[in-house]
Amino acid sequence: MRRWRACIRIHTVISGYLAVCFSAVLLAAAAAWQWRSAARRRWRLAGSDPDALLEEPISDDRSWSRAMVVVGLGLIGVIFVSAAAPIGSMAGRVHLVSPVGALSALGLGWAGFSRLARWYDWALADVSMGLFGAAAVAIGLWFVPRGGAPLDEHLPKVLTVCMVAMSVTSGFWVWLGGVWQQQIGPEGCWTVAGRLVPVTRRMGFVTACLAVLLGMLVACWPVLWMVGTPDDSPGRVASATGAHLLLLLVLIRNYRAMRRRAMVILGVWTVLSLVVLIGVRSGPWASVVVPASGGA
Repeated sequence: MRRWRACIRIHTVISGYLAVCFSAVLLAAAAAWQWRSAARRRWRLAGSDPDALLEEPISDDRSWSRAMVVVGLGLIGVIFVSAAAPIGSMAGRVHLVSPVGALSALGLGWAGFSRLARWYDWALADVSMGLFGAAAVAIGLWFVPRGGAPLDEHLPKVLTVCMVAMSVTSGFWVWLGGVWQQQIGPEGCWTVAGRLVPVTRRMGFVTACLAVLLGMLVACWPVLWMVGTPDDSPGRVASATGAHLLLLLVLIRNYRAMRRRAMVILGVWTVLSLVVLIGVRSGPWASVVVPASGGA
């Protein structure tokens, strides 16, 4: 009876996951159809009456943008919540639909950017960029081993993958903001890409903060009261150390591009997290941590 109820719960989770993905795909398809219709109309006008292109009205309908924001937030939420599904039970099936979530997030993110070209909205810009980060997480989750490990041994792997995804996303948005910076002239920005430069920098900072928080959680994982594993295998130590070093390189690159003191502070926290990571697993604290974790 208990197993039957667990099956119903996980099938409900998967159904909700796929329902949000289906809504995102529908919005992306509708945006693609709208974009293609507008492109055809502009192409006909360019051949018959080029001056009419300058007089073409811009749609101010906010319903599409609001729908994309709501569905986008829901899709980001279900992707991150599905990352905590315990492998080794039927909940592991949630990870089988990770590619669907990644493709849905990429499609809806593209749809959001295509909408921004016609009607600018700060909320839609933030959500569209967040969808690309969620897609990176969903892609990374697909490569997490799906064995029969307990939850406290599986979650550090998921956190490390999410940390790497957030680090790469942060570096990408800061780099893209530097590329789009070229479209800002002395009189201000004259393209949508130029108006998105502050959004890319903000998103780069937010994702970097998330990566640092995830790194601190990975570093302190064995000393948490509800964890019963030392998490000190050579593979785990190497992967977590590599994730910290990648984040540190990204923060250095971000500081050189943005010249923000916040990136220096995040870099200091990353170094401290790396020290704690190595000390807890292989330093003088290891002899204290392992017995305490084993008795939890």
